Amino acid sequence: MPVWSLVSIDDNTIASSSADYTIRIWNLEKHRQKHMYEGHSRPVWKITMYDDNILASAGEDCLVKLWDTNQHAQIKTLIAHSQPIWGLSRVCEDYLATGSWDHTVKIWTTKNSEKKKPPTKKEILE
Repeated sequence: MPVWSLVSIDDNTIASSSADYTIRIWNLEKHRQKHMYEGHSRPVWKITMYDDNILASAGEDCLVKLWDTNQHAQIKTLIAHSQPIWGLSRVCEDYLATGSWDHTVKIWTTKNSEKKKPPTKKEILE
């Protein structure tokens, strides 16, 4: 299956997202898979680290899922868009941005996982 996205979790660990609907956590030193996160119902196109131990994932199922990389568990699902999500990025300290085929960009505050007004340019640059 194609791998769509990669992100570093720490110096020895990366995560990958795939067309097989999974996120896999890899140990670089041992060259093997450590964990697999399942929960999406379609391909997972984007992943990003939100916090030191929170991984965000998004894809064709129109959802954003938050995962605890210490507990290896899904902690939240955000009903994000009406079409597949192609863009996912952490913005500033408390925000997550998603972009979709539905022609929208949404900004989420991950503190309470609700849509929020976009941060100002000043907030982004601080």
